[in-house]
Amino acid sequence: MNRSTKQIFRSVSVAVLAAPLESFAEGYQVRASSRFSDFGSFVGYVTSEILNPITSILFAAVVVYFLWGMVQYVKNAEDSDARHEGRDRMVWGMIAIAVVAALWTLVRIVVNSLS
Repeated sequence: MNRSTKQIFRSVSVAVLAAPLESFAEGYQVRASSRFSDFGSFVGYVTSEILNPITSILFAAVVVYFLWGMVQYVKNAEDSDARHEGRDRMVWGMIAIAVVAALWTLVRIVVNSLS
């Protein structure tokens, strides 16, 4: 891997991994009490404090996996085996992105119905 490819990969990785952190800092509120008035407030708390960060980190990891496959595919244009491996990573990355998005949609449906 040449130097410019490494720099591009590092820049993209940092941007993908830092994006969820920026969105968390935007709307964070400190709660004064740890007691919950009803089940809906408990579900909202679990969603905002546990599920949102996990989903964002998982989504970022899947996007990095997809981008790594793309870098392998482009970098190894002459080697068919390595190009095939990169293509397989891109395909599995797209499948994983779809699965994470579907799971997040399902979680939002359940949370909205319980709240």
